[in-house]
Amino acid sequence: MAANGDELTKELLAPEQEAIANASHPARLTWMRSFITEGDRVLEIGCGTGWGVTLPLRLAGVDIIGTDLDTESIAHGREVFARYGLDGDSILLDIDAQAIEGNFDMVILSEVFEHLTDPILKSMLDTVREKLKPNGLLLVTTPNGYGWFELEQAIWTKLGVGQAIKKMRMGSRLMPVRERINGVSNLSTEPNTLSSSPHVQRFTLRKLTARISEGGLTTVDVRGSSFFAGPFTASVFTGVRSFIRLNDWLGRRFPRAAADFYVAARRSSEN
Repeated sequence: MAANGDELTKELLAPEQEAIANASHPARLTWMRSFITEGDRVLEIGCGTGWGVTLPLRLAGVDIIGTDLDTESIAHGREVFARYGLDGDSILLDIDAQAIEGNFDMVILSEVFEHLTDPILKSMLDTVREKLKPNGLLLVTTPNGYGWFELEQAIWTKLGVGQAIKKMRMGSRLMPVRERINGVSNLSTEPNTLSSSPHVQRFTLRKLTARISEGGLTTVDVRGSSFFAGPFTASVFTGVRSFIRLNDWLGRRFPRAAADFYVAARRSSEN
């Protein structure tokens, strides 16, 4: 296992990665790193631009590649990776995961399940089993379909709050406040994806673990992410470490009510 959570959080929020911190994702990255050992080969399926998972893990020294079928997201991600001194062409691939050679110690599906119908999800889990080494791990993160994220997303989009905030340029007005609270003034706003793929189903924690079990994998770890997440939370609290710590604690304390679910599942050596 990797180092403890506090040490990993400090590592993932090192100066060269400061721009990647946001109000909910450090907890997710810390959780992922806790399963990664030196020499592991990791694949992220549905990586989008690579901004949310592949890039920060790569910067932290993890041997990871990402794949996504949205060519626009991959192209944008490669440009971002180049700014960090990484060869995005060899890390981000716009091909189906089945076409990637070799097997992996770990496969990550982060914020992917909710975009897939049940038949496609079943096919995806078949692919995961094929790409995993015996006893390899699948890490899944997906929104609580009845939690804070869904509520915030609905308010942001359906009530037009997001457009209003953009018109008022509230993000730039909040930057001096963030800098005073956190000492960080240069926070990036790179998108996680350029795809407009909608959510097609919602998950409870029970439904999520059931789908994973039906896919032939055995759940070995379950936890809640941060409690608060969504466009408003990200706009207001990105980079505010005191809030990030509180948010992470609330998610751990009340996992079934957390905004996101984190599940680790192992492929049996027999299948």
